Amino acid sequence: MNIYRFINSKDIRKHLEDLNYGFNALEAAWLVYQCRNAVLDEKNEAWRWIIDNMPDMEVRAKINCSYRESIHDTLRVYMEMNDDILEMFSDPRDAVYTCRYYENGSEVGVLRHEREVFFSLDDCIKAIRAFLDDDETDTENRCSYNVTAIRHFRDKDMKIIAKYDSNCRVIALDVYNNPNDKYDELLTGFFDGLWFDFPTPFKKGDLVHKVGDDLRGHAFGLCSGVCVLTSLFTWGLTDEEKRKHYTEGRSGDITDMTYYGYFQDEDGTLYHECSWTYMDLEYHREPLEGVQRVCKALSSLLKDEIDIGLFSLANRQFILEKQEEIIKEHCHFTEEDLRLAGLIDSEQEG
Repeated sequence: MNIYRFINSKDIRKHLEDLNYGFNALEAAWLVYQCRNAVLDEKNEAWRWIIDNMPDMEVRAKINCSYRESIHDTLRVYMEMNDDILEMFSDPRDAVYTCRYYENGSEVGVLRHEREVFFSLDDCIKAIRAFLDDDETDTENRCSYNVTAIRHFRDKDMKIIAKYDSNCRVIALDVYNNPNDKYDELLTGFFDGLWFDFPTPFKKGDLVHKVGDDLRGHAFGLCSGVCVLTSLFTWGLTDEEKRKHYTEGRSGDITDMTYYGYFQDEDGTLYHECSWTYMDLEYHREPLEGVQRVCKALSSLLKDEIDIGLFSLANRQFILEKQEEIIKEHCHFTEEDLRLAGLIDSEQEG
């Protein structure tokens, strides 16, 4: 089984392959869980392979993850849980389904296909297929969005959400307000309660973006688009005692697999923020255009390739160009208005 295949970032995948990095069972199980483009059947196959072929190990207790004696047994229960949830999701009795469309993690809207509510899963799936068939995005570049089908229950405040890929196959399942606490901890905390420190190829000043993210900066929410990397959380764990709190102690979960860097608003303004997980980062190789060229200048500054003076000049030029673009596109001033304001040259007299 090629566990590297489940790493979302092609750059981290290559780096770990080059290192011949050997995963333990817990690391491998988590990588399968978080994979964006592996369908549920493939994940189950991989988890079964881990059980059959990798040494068992305990799961240390962490702040958001209880101690478990066996990762093998945990995976067996997790797969059993998914089977039960999928059976409930497909149960036609008193079923009501809706669909929603997400891009880069942000909800774009309700999937509208003749009607918004469906009383059978077959009709719901037909609507999803029709939506995907009508979408003009290259199927190889559809990882930035997903379609979810939500199964509502008429007699209780419970929802089951199934996420589908571009071929209308189930990627993941989730449950809200589950009255059965049999699987509650697995649903709410297990995989997301884990923390890992995998080697990465990145360095301060690198231009990166998240796998599947839109590259227009702030257009689809906070910390989207190109990022000028400043650090990973793991880089700061240089003190061995502090590091043990994460590797051997209770500290850390998925939200601590953090990366820090500078992002841009659509007007070009830079802001420093953090997001997770660093395992979703890839080098940004596409040419930067317009105000995003500020990110290139900042990258060069952080790598000591230019000084602060040259960065300031470049930043000022790109921001002014963007402001001119905004004025012309959105303010709807007449040519005479712009001339009177001195933003364009006055006509020469005589």
